Amino acid sequence: EYRGGGRKDWFLPSKKELTVMRSVLAARGGGVLSGRYYWSSTEVDGSLSWRIDAESGELFADGKDCTACVRAVRQF
Repeated sequence: EYRGGGRKDWFLPSKKELTVMRSVLAARGGGVLSGRYYWSSTEVDGSLSWRIDAESGELFADGKDCTACVRAVRQF
């Protein structure tokens, strides 16, 4: 339901999309991933989803009740 910039086509990236985003930003010397852990839209099951460690690039499953950042993206 995010409507940044007046747009309504934002979505939570998959674990693969987050991995690519992190790699591109790291290759460019940093970037906008200011938090350490980010949720993906990729679920393991009803209680677990994948998230990424923005520092190491490691993906791991964690309970949906854990706190982590999100990074909404748009396709262009």
